[in-house]
Amino acid sequence: MKTFGFQDETEVLNFVDDKENKIEFIRIIFPDILGRAMNFTIPTSEFETALREGKGFDGSSVEGFCRIEESDLFIVPDPKTFRVLPWVYENNNFSWREGIIFGDIFTPDKEHFLGDSRYLLKEVLKKTKDIGEMFVGPEMEFFIFPNKKEAKLTDEGGYLYGGLYGELRKSIQLFLKEIGIACDCDHHEAAPSQHEIDIKYSDALSMADSVMLAKYIIKRVAAKSGLFASFMPKPITKVNGSGMHLHISLWTPPTHHPPASRAPTAGLCGVPEICESKFGVKKVSGAGVGGFLRSNEKKEKK
Repeated sequence: MKTFGFQDETEVLNFVDDKENKIEFIRIIFPDILGRAMNFTIPTSEFETALREGKGFDGSSVEGFCRIEESDLFIVPDPKTFRVLPWVYENNNFSWREGIIFGDIFTPDKEHFLGDSRYLLKEVLKKTKDIGEMFVGPEMEFFIFPNKKEAKLTDEGGYLYGGLYGELRKSIQLFLKEIGIACDCDHHEAAPSQHEIDIKYSDALSMADSVMLAKYIIKRVAAKSGLFASFMPKPITKVNGSGMHLHISLWTPPTHHPPASRAPTAGLCGVPEICESKFGVKKVSGAGVGGFLRSNEKKEKK
């Protein structure tokens, strides 16, 4: 059964309407301003209307979105982001599968909602299109705890050795693979109970979606095992925190390798001129800041 890579509304609707696929619900997902996954589900009978007219929700109840008098928002799903979640749901002798989909958020005036970070990312990518396509590869770090109320260390592993839950990381990779998200590697991180899964690079917008889905799946797989996956940056004092390193590259068409005549010139510290002119990255001279950095003997030794 196809679970990702849908091209348009017609293909998605035909797939959902096929009873053999057992898709009963569609989960519509979007980030709040803190990057947390907000989602709600609709029955497949409402899906075609949602694709064409959008589905309303209370924006004032989403932290940081809008005031109560501006609460009416609606999201229009993007059929190209449709995926089938990689498991079968079961409850009360029923079994079913769900699709999951991202979309664009609008105000009642049919204007893009400016708190929609996915829309803002698309606007930024439009502005940088003339200099190349941005690709991103993230390293996702997280802790595994016994439950959501207790930040208790569950192993004594370290960076690339020991620890528990290696099989859990593998199952997460396999679930991600089923929905079209490829991984580079997984390993135990530096702190006890800390883990990392690296996602193979992709274009920035697709990766933004993939990271949200990866967090969703990591948390669910951990919960199914009676555990809790935390992406908090510093859940335990005096223990290494978690981050998300991003490997960012700018690719120029059509070969994804700039010809010699267009190749950026590296400046001081290896910063290409294109980064200065387009992204505000500044070259820094070691000699210019040396006096400040070596303001005392201890800093000199460092």
